[in-house]
Amino acid sequence: MKAILEFELPEDKENFDASTKGMDWALLVWHIDQFIRNKIKYEQDRDGVLQLVRNELNFQMEEKGLKYPE
Repeated sequence: MKAILEFELPEDKENFDASTKGMDWALLVWHIDQFIRNKIKYEQDRDGVLQLVRNELNFQMEEKGLKYPE
């Protein structure tokens, strides 16, 4: 089975980026899920956990060259 995606660049750059980085997004979400799980399971001090999660999300996005759609 083959799939051919065509984009009119630069007009469709956002759609192109979303299509080509789908697996990166899936892995990012899995990583964040594991990060949250470990924080809940092993951290006694839960203050600031949401900020930790947000920081980790931004770090992982930067590492993978991902950004939120504009």
